Formats: sequence, C-alpha cells, structure tokens
Amino acid sequence: MLIRDFIRKRGPVMTCHAEDSIADAADKLAQNVIGVMPVIDKSSYKLVGMLSERDVVRAFSKNKSSFAMMSVNEVMTRKVVSCAPGNSFVDAANLMRHNRIRHLPIVDDELLVGLISVRDMLEVFGPTDKQGMLVSPASASSR
Repeated sequence: MLIRDFIRKRGPVMTCHAEDSIADAADKLAQNVIGVMPVIDKSSYKLVGMLSERDVVRAFSKNKSSFAMMSVNEVMTRKVVSCAPGNSFVDAANLMRHNRIRHLPIVDDELLVGLISVRDMLEVFGPTDKQGMLVSPASASSR
C-alpha cells in the first residue's frame, strides 16, 4: 500500500507555527489529544520541525519559570525525517524503525500533506479479528 492511498482517507493534520508560544502549542496538543504536531513556516508553509509532548516536557523541566514565554521554535525538533506520498508503507516503517521515531510527516515538494504514526502501521500491517482487534499472524491464517 502506498502512503498516498492511506492519507487520502484522513482528515487534516493539526499543526502549529514556530512563532507560537509553547504554552499555546501544549494546549493544542492536549485539547486535540495528540502527541505530536508538525511545525509549519507561516510564510512558505514548509515543514520546519516537529513538536512532541516530550519536547514540551523537557522544555518545562529545564525552564519552569520562563516556560510560558518560550516559543515553539526554541523547543521543536529540527531534524525531521519524512517520506513522500508515493512511498510504500514498508518504506515508511523502515524509516521509522531506523530513526526510532513514532510519527512520520508525509511531505510533497517540501509541503506537509499528511502524517502517519506507529498506530497507523499496526492498522495497515496487523491482522485483525472481526472487531478490528489485532491478532497474532498464526491465528489470522487459521481463520
């Protein structure tokens, strides 16, 4: 399966901007019950980083008194690993495993077009029972 086929069924990706306050971005993560947000440049709309719950917690731990005044730019992960919509899920899974990441932005011409997670990998690769619960490959082949 190609990434583009999977992300076509998805809604928009929640994002933030490098200039946003870390407090506002943390609120957005919490309100939307998500663990990561791609960081998009306001003028070019290009992906410039990723902001995770871990980034927020680390920033808070190191900067308790000035945390609310910090910007996403000061906290975000800048080295972003991404893949293209034309890549396969196997390509994406290998990238995620090799780079030890749980979320992979999908980028086309430097613009964010989607985001996949380890949970998405389970959905694509894992055999499921009639209720959609993952089962071991051995029990799936005996059905």
